[in-house]
Amino acid sequence: MLAAAPSALAETTTSCPSAAQERANWSALTMAGTCAGFPDHGAPYVFRIGTLYAWRLVGLDVLLVPVGPATESCTAYEVLANGVLRATGCKYVA
Repeated sequence: MLAAAPSALAETTTSCPSAAQERANWSALTMAGTCAGFPDHGAPYVFRIGTLYAWRLVGLDVLLVPVGPATESCTAYEVLANGVLRATGCKYVA
């Protein structure tokens, strides 16, 4: 089930306080179900994330670390049954 984003979010500076990169699929993000991408008329969806947590090599370990604010462009997103939003086909937007 794909969800449409409320157009009001396009006027805010951050559409989501935080998001985490999936370890198995680094181009997918998980975030709170209250987050939404915009524009609401179709892909690509832009997520302005307050704090992005990404997998990074730290010493000899691969850890999920905060990398700061980020803007990501994603091809699709859906709200899962557990209330978590999962965005796929995501790329960092400079």
